[in-house]
Amino acid sequence: LQPKYADLIKSGAKTWEGRAYAGWLEHVSVDDCITFKVTTRGAERVIARALDVRRFDTFEDMLDHCGLDACLPGCASREEGAKIYRSFGCFDGRTYADVEAEAGVVAIRVMPLD
Repeated sequence: LQPKYADLIKSGAKTWEGRAYAGWLEHVSVDDCITFKVTTRGAERVIARALDVRRFDTFEDMLDHCGLDACLPGCASREEGAKIYRSFGCFDGRTYADVEAEAGVVAIRVMPLD
């Protein structure tokens, strides 16, 4: 999790975490506790509870249903938001755009616990 998004989750400004639907995200459920590792901040973590989990075909659908500001506070447009998500990579070498095309995306409504 990038530091700016970690800070936004901790402050309560970012209430939905959007991801490509792959790996552990295929198994996340409501009431799960999720530990996000914050990139570039060593051992820092953000712990959050999943309040809701929703799947979508595209990042645009996710942003329309969950709200642009709830997913990416301060983002100027839906198109820019989708572009941001598609720029991310997965640990297996694929991009979020690749996984979106293959399996869709997931949005997790998060509540910070720490």
